[in-house]
Amino acid sequence: MLGLYRASHVKSAHKAFLWGMFVLPASRRRGLGRALLDAAIAHARTRTGIAAVHLSVSSGATAARRLYEQAGFRVWGTERDAIRVGRRSFDEYHMVKRFAPDWPRDGSGIPAGPAAGS
Repeated sequence: MLGLYRASHVKSAHKAFLWGMFVLPASRRRGLGRALLDAAIAHARTRTGIAAVHLSVSSGATAARRLYEQAGFRVWGTERDAIRVGRRSFDEYHMVKRFAPDWPRDGSGIPAGPAAGS
């Protein structure tokens, strides 16, 4: 099981989000998770204007994090104490896979190039 949605706000419509990925324990280690993930990424690439796919993964889900990293996702932030299960606390890693180069951060819409005079 895996969900994918596009941000609905116009200023974030270039982002898609993966959520709820789950493979039954008896079906793990057979490539099903990777197949689900690859299909979701492929679908996101077909949507006009999607520049990146985001997801979050618990610090307790090391196999899932490894799968996402193998698929090209990179951690961009860590939320400490994001999830509590009973008396245990877990961090959550926020990850992204970009399809397009980064846009300039100054809002100019002009891609950054070499500095003048360099």
